[in-house]
Amino acid sequence: MLLLAAPWGGGQAAYAQTQVLDKKTAKDLMDQGEYIKALEIYKNIDAKKSTLESTLDVARTHMLLRNYAEAEFFFKNAMKYDGCPTDAYCDLGDVLMYNGKYIEARKMYFTYATNGGDPTAARGRIFSCDSANDIAGRKPFYTIYNERRINTKYSDFSPTVTKGFVSLTSDRPIDYQSTDREEMAVTLSMMQGAGSEAATLLLLRNAQNPTDTVRFNRVNLDSTAQMFHSVYEGDKYDVFTSDKDKQKLRNKREMDRRMQEKMRDKKKKIYGGTGRPYLNMYIFSRENVKDLAKGVLGSFVWTKPEIMQAPLNTGEHTGPCCFTPDGNTIYFCYAEQMTDVSYQNGLTSHVGIMISHKTEDGWSYPIDFPYNNRAKYSVGHPCITQDGKYLIFSSNMPGTLGSMDLFYCELSNEGQWLPPVNLGPIINTPRDEKFPTLDNDGTLYFSSYGHPGLGGLDIFRAKGKFFSWTAVENLRQPINSSSDDFSMVFLSGSKTEGLFSSNRPGGYGGDDIYSFKAVPTEVIAKDKPIISVSCINRKDSAPVESVVLTLMNKKTKKGDVVTTGTDGLGDFAALSNTAYSLSSTVAGFLPTDPISIATKVMKAGNVMKITLPLNPLSDGGSFKVNNVNYDYGKAVLKKAAYKQLDKVVKFMQTNPTVKIELSSHSDSRGSLKTNMALSQKRAEACVVYLVKKGISPDRVVSKGYGPTQPLVKNAKTEKQHAKNRRTEVKILSMQ
Repeated sequence: MLLLAAPWGGGQAAYAQTQVLDKKTAKDLMDQGEYIKALEIYKNIDAKKSTLESTLDVARTHMLLRNYAEAEFFFKNAMKYDGCPTDAYCDLGDVLMYNGKYIEARKMYFTYATNGGDPTAARGRIFSCDSANDIAGRKPFYTIYNERRINTKYSDFSPTVTKGFVSLTSDRPIDYQSTDREEMAVTLSMMQGAGSEAATLLLLRNAQNPTDTVRFNRVNLDSTAQMFHSVYEGDKYDVFTSDKDKQKLRNKREMDRRMQEKMRDKKKKIYGGTGRPYLNMYIFSRENVKDLAKGVLGSFVWTKPEIMQAPLNTGEHTGPCCFTPDGNTIYFCYAEQMTDVSYQNGLTSHVGIMISHKTEDGWSYPIDFPYNNRAKYSVGHPCITQDGKYLIFSSNMPGTLGSMDLFYCELSNEGQWLPPVNLGPIINTPRDEKFPTLDNDGTLYFSSYGHPGLGGLDIFRAKGKFFSWTAVENLRQPINSSSDDFSMVFLSGSKTEGLFSSNRPGGYGGDDIYSFKAVPTEVIAKDKPIISVSCINRKDSAPVESVVLTLMNKKTKKGDVVTTGTDGLGDFAALSNTAYSLSSTVAGFLPTDPISIATKVMKAGNVMKITLPLNPLSDGGSFKVNNVNYDYGKAVLKKAAYKQLDKVVKFMQTNPTVKIELSSHSDSRGSLKTNMALSQKRAEACVVYLVKKGISPDRVVSKGYGPTQPLVKNAKTEKQHAKNRRTEVKILSMQ
């Protein structure tokens, strides 16, 4: 309810009192997720008397609503006031990243860092600003197309591909008839307590037909802490627990009563956090059409999405979801709002995962994933592996590295989900990781705020399994943008085509669903010479995929980037009579020194084949960092050295579990004591630079060897001495 001040009488004191009440009401609404209503109050306060506090309230509410242009405007206005809090500069930097203004964002993050902000948070964000232009300039992996037949002017997102159909989540309005609501399942909602009882038997009995009983087994739950309720009007179902504690039953009945009132009050089904209807899950498929020229996925059209039948949608937020490969089990998000007498604000809206199985009579009544705990944290965005043995999900449960992390649970031989395990620091960061999916080969795709990207959520991929992931890779434009990009899935059996979600400008609604198709790796350039690079493992000559190859024109200093496929091949369209340098980066291998290539006599259509052997990482392996130079007798890095050390930074980011020794070596001229001390200071200067670039200090050891490990013994000439003056990286450990 809006508390408006009267335009007459009462004086300043009355106005101040009303403003306090308005702020409290707005804060309460914010705590309840009613951002639209809260924004109206904050805007009203700001319009009457603009202050630093009111301006920030409006800015941050716009930010939560993803109104980034408006948020930028109000944050910049807040900066005009004295005493603007440090966190506001970080928030403005985030908003500017969403708006694609990377240079401005970097300045805000720097201001945040130099005025008492979290240096770790600032470093990661600054690195994203510095990386954004590089990511945007690389060759795209995919082409995309907005699927307007699927999308509406509302939010449509998180496609899931399963046997015979595709699902999505949407807040498009639907007509909830009373008969539809009666057909919906009773949703059993759990507030989990401390586990003490081996099992709790729950009996769900239809009050109209007492012989109709459904049994659910709950393992490792304290029955005295379980409270269940119905979302139905009319209280058609009675719920019993093995615990007969009267107070708990009274609490349960009170929850039922208040939920009944809430359902009756939500006739229009509008969610206050967005001003749009609640989320529901839909299904659709595609139909082949001859000679259809629309869409990137070929000759077909999408059918109109239809809402999933009961009991999967509930009237609260429902979705996203995933299905087992056979389509017989669904795991879906359910963001219930419930009254909890232990909460001061009286309202929670944590997300949980629900499970339902297909039966002869339709879908079974959904039950809770055993590690839900809506009273304390969220568990959502489920993703099931092809064999059905592992469930990956996003959660802010205890054990995260920051905010939302990706976890997995393994299904035991007895059919019970084992405790969650964090996917680890290669995947997770101090910021949010969400929307995990797997392609047909088991590659993990997910969205993150924490890994370097273009702003908002970017989509990344990583190969491996659980604690054996390769370094994550940004999927670049056009898959990623400065907006939120997420939920990337491949069509059944395809390695090149699929769907993803984005709220980028130019879409049809809020979040839209886009289709994508892989860009062929082969270079088709009959009018140019071709440089074809074959990357192999030096140890066994096997092809190495996912190698990032950069071909740099030595004259223009401009480069092209390609990534090798499963065959280890990467092709470039080159120019005749041109000098190039070729470099590579790939997780699990040592970086290579740049190779010089010249296309002196090559003509259009000619192919130059190059084999690039790569050394796999191993403890004790090492590589040299060229041209890390210093003034004579000094340990201060020259600017020219930064570019060389950036290659070490990239290597550390590509291999995030590796620990290294960074060493400095001198020639034999001068005293041993002086050279040992100077080389140690030079090594330390290199480590300081790496740490400033965001590399954790516990991953790098500095060591000065002076003249004790010469490459050229008994050096005589200046050229020989120069070989001994070097900086090296040695692999100490890989885990």
